[in-house]
Amino acid sequence: TRVNVDGVEIPVLYHVGGMRSTINSDLVRSIDLSPGSFGAEYGRGLGGLVRIELQDPSREGVHGYVAADVMDVSGMVSAAITPNLRVAVAGRQGYLDQTLKAVVSNDVGDFFPIPRYDDYQARAALTLGKDEELTATFLASDDHLTRTVPSSDPNAVKTQDTNVLYRRFIVRYTRLLPDGSSIAFTPSFGYDSNQSLWNFGGTPLLLNVDAWQYAARASYRRRVG
Repeated sequence: TRVNVDGVEIPVLYHVGGMRSTINSDLVRSIDLSPGSFGAEYGRGLGGLVRIELQDPSREGVHGYVAADVMDVSGMVSAAITPNLRVAVAGRQGYLDQTLKAVVSNDVGDFFPIPRYDDYQARAALTLGKDEELTATFLASDDHLTRTVPSSDPNAVKTQDTNVLYRRFIVRYTRLLPDGSSIAFTPSFGYDSNQSLWNFGGTPLLLNVDAWQYAARASYRRRVG
């Protein structure tokens, strides 16, 4: 299943464990799920398609919040700098691995892997003219997970450390023309990293996959008749 944000593919929608999304929900305007047989404008996928459209920052005043619970702390600020320029910044930091240590034994992570995660986003929208807008978006996400199979014999201890991250920078130009047709152009670039370190009885094995992502998407829509 492919996940697209404003037409740009990201590798994961949820952090490890599926408890939190990698994008702040207050930045999301809509989510559309196609279980299969999606259109030709989205290809190279055998499963479904998740399309996410991001919300524009607030057009008036300054708005924000800070929230915390036993899993993580998050916050967001959205402001209208000028009548034509709006910005929004959001972030989340997980600490479930630390809070659990206060109420359970220290070896709970040996039996139930506890993920550590963080994500942050920044978005700016500039109105260029009537029905014409330019937006710039930065998305980032990090996940860390450690699995351990303990043993009284140090040579029999098995561990796995996994680190997954992605970065995306997206620029989007949209315009609604007088005849009702519309155009959109979305260039983007980003970075993905997936690192796994296994250790079975003192013999380490490292798998590290890094990739730079470049993309450009353009569309023109109009009523034919």
